[in-house]
Amino acid sequence: MKKIVLILIFVIILFGACALEVANVVGPAGGYVFLDKGKGSYDTLGWRYLECSPINAGSIVRIENYKNTNGSYNPAEAKVYINEVLDEFNKSGEYNDWEIPNEEELILMLQSFRWELTKFSSKYQYISSEGYVYRGNLDNSKLSEQERLENPTGMVYIRPVRRF
Repeated sequence: MKKIVLILIFVIILFGACALEVANVVGPAGGYVFLDKGKGSYDTLGWRYLECSPINAGSIVRIENYKNTNGSYNPAEAKVYINEVLDEFNKSGEYNDWEIPNEEELILMLQSFRWELTKFSSKYQYISSEGYVYRGNLDNSKLSEQERLENPTGMVYIRPVRRF
């Protein structure tokens, strides 16, 4: 009986020690860790994990308002507003190191949350730090790919990330 209890305790300790070794866990700011760069990355990069905020920082209600004179969507115009929203978001919470994900990070974030479509679903569009808008496409209730929208319309959400 003692042996079984000791083995059980060992397994629990081992599982707990490995819990932060994988993505899709809750991070220190209450967000979702979706990238682990590996043990040596903190020494070389100054960070190891990438965590997305548990909530959207805000939204652009009518993304189509950010157009060039020729009528096409202008990512640079949207970036000004995105940075204003991010500044307010950083002032409002305990953590103030949130950033807008770049295009690569945004795609990775959408890919990482295939398991949780209520957080990232096809009806939501997310914007990168470059001003590009992406939407996840659903295929048989699973996120199959990410689509860059060349001429986005409607509401676009801003979901910041932080490194630690």
